[in-house]
Amino acid sequence: MLEAKGQIYVWLDKRFKPQQLDDISRSGNPPEPTQVDGVTFYYDGPGGGGVNYSDDYLLILRGKILHIEFDGPYINDNHPSERAKKLEPQLLATFRTF
Repeated sequence: MLEAKGQIYVWLDKRFKPQQLDDISRSGNPPEPTQVDGVTFYYDGPGGGGVNYSDDYLLILRGKILHIEFDGPYINDNHPSERAKKLEPQLLATFRTF
């Protein structure tokens, strides 16, 4: 049996302006603030159209946007697996701002 694998992408984006949160969202709704170990991330959930959608988190970091994308694994669904969703907060907790 093949084991499904996911990937994590992290990148720093342009200067942050508050209205960008709405522009970045693929669902059309503003990303939801989510607290992980006292740090506020903005969760951007799935869009539409029936394709695979990663779980994306945005962190405002020194005036820029740090993107953290959890891409899969996708097992009989177009969202990351339940196991992956349980790991996301644990991995986000390793990000520190200073």
